[in-house]
Amino acid sequence: MTTTDSLTAHFPVPTLSPLAIGTDEPTWKTIREARTQLNSNAASIPSNAGGGRHGHLKLTMTAAEYSRIVPTPFVAPLHPGVLAHPANATGPQILEATRLHKLALDDFRVYHTVDQALRNQLIEATPPTYLQTVKDPLLGFGQVSTLDILTHLRATYGTITPEELDKNNERMAAAWHPPTPIEDLFEQLRVGTEFATEGGDAPSAQAQVRLGYKLVFQTGLFNEGCRAWRILPPANHTFAVFQTHFKQWDRDRRLLETAASAGYHGAANQVEERPQAPLPMPTQADLAAIRTQIALLTTAMAAATTAANVVVPTTFPATASLAGSVITQTTLHPNAIDNSYCWTHGSSRNRSHTSITCEHPAEGHQTAATLDNQMGGSTRVWGEADRRTPR
Repeated sequence: MTTTDSLTAHFPVPTLSPLAIGTDEPTWKTIREARTQLNSNAASIPSNAGGGRHGHLKLTMTAAEYSRIVPTPFVAPLHPGVLAHPANATGPQILEATRLHKLALDDFRVYHTVDQALRNQLIEATPPTYLQTVKDPLLGFGQVSTLDILTHLRATYGTITPEELDKNNERMAAAWHPPTPIEDLFEQLRVGTEFATEGGDAPSAQAQVRLGYKLVFQTGLFNEGCRAWRILPPANHTFAVFQTHFKQWDRDRRLLETAASAGYHGAANQVEERPQAPLPMPTQADLAAIRTQIALLTTAMAAATTAANVVVPTTFPATASLAGSVITQTTLHPNAIDNSYCWTHGSSRNRSHTSITCEHPAEGHQTAATLDNQMGGSTRVWGEADRRTPR
């Protein structure tokens, strides 16, 4: 014999989630969770009605909700009444009539027992305060169906305000980005659409898909997948196709990331196995040669500002040692082709001693002074005899 306890033991959800805790009254979210659990339980108990594929789902849904899921109407079984045989009935006729009566009575009893089991679950999950309106003073919940209680809860505590609809829109449009599973994005869109529908502000199927595409596109990780989506015929831009399409592209993306990660680590290991030789450090002679070239270039460029016939060095000898590098194409003023100039010490044939490279500058020393623009500096000319004189 089928009982409420035997049915509950076979429900996928033996105990419903609480609809309210403490002083918090039921909300659309808690009611929706309870409805989902009840739908699962109701559909798990077989019934021949409604095409025989959705069990007793009719017990937890309105006629409009049920018709959107099941095209075949669900006709609730009626009590067959008392079995009475015609006076002239034969033995086989009596047996067949008895069998059919028993089947009809079993269907009727199972239907109502399932309803009672679902109703009892819902009552246990809801504080009595929120069920007083549907409870009869004399019969209690004896004549109350599961759908009666659900309808009361939805109408009283499941009303969605405009403010909640605005928040729902924000949740639906929240950015999604891997490694969060793409299934979370699909659920985000499904729940948001259902919530908006309950609130009387259902988005169109096209709007739901456009929003999903926008969130995928904004990640910047599905350029090829988005391009493939755009070229699909508009008739294929359904939410079901959207999920299948981008689930495949997400799987491909993760495959490529895994391969790229493996390749990167392999390359890193190879680099560690073949360390690069350190670059050679320049010698003191190299550094001195470099400083000399810089000084001569600076002198020549400064002279170019006042003398039109100054040629700035353009080539250097390509030698293995920087210390042997010298400027080979430098032409100063024709009147002092071999001389250099220092503001403090004057001109000399020591071309490494200039206003810039002077190591003992006098007060007010002008580093930009040249032989052509002495800037009020020394006019002394040093000869060969003076080359050993400390300066």
